[in-house]
Amino acid sequence: TLFFFFPSFHNPPFSSTPLVSPPRPSPDHCDPLQEPQCLRLLGHISPDLGASAQGRRLVTRALTLFRRHANVVGQAQCEVLLGEIDYLVGEHQRALAVLNQAAVKFSQVKDVLGRAQCHILQGFIEQSGGSPSRAREMLAVARADLERSGYRLGVAAVLWGSCRPRLLGTRCW
Repeated sequence: TLFFFFPSFHNPPFSSTPLVSPPRPSPDHCDPLQEPQCLRLLGHISPDLGASAQGRRLVTRALTLFRRHANVVGQAQCEVLLGEIDYLVGEHQRALAVLNQAAVKFSQVKDVLGRAQCHILQGFIEQSGGSPSRAREMLAVARADLERSGYRLGVAAVLWGSCRPRLLGTRCW
């Protein structure tokens, strides 16, 4: 996957119920966000295992559950994964659209790292599609967000992304 270096991407959305001690597994004491979180993470690794279609199904199911629970962060994280899967299988227009939806959600909850993830992926997609000026724009927005937040590993990802064409032996913008 492309976003192993963003800590907020792997952290589960927090439950609104603080726990004093670890809960004992039982049907009557279950966090309703555990199932969609597990489905999302399984969907995250599926493309790495060559199962992009299964990953899409798992993430779509997780997205449905996060919507049912009105969990905006979980929804946005699922949309980022759907955008990544679409990008990896060559569905670039669909990927751009779903990543834009995720970026809006991350902006609503003031998640700068999540929004930057969306813009980095959108930049990669624009590079792949031959739109270097749009790619530069998306990566510049991501870099500014990451620099403001002090997340240097994310800034490095943006710099790597802006040099990808050169590394791949194509024209660098």
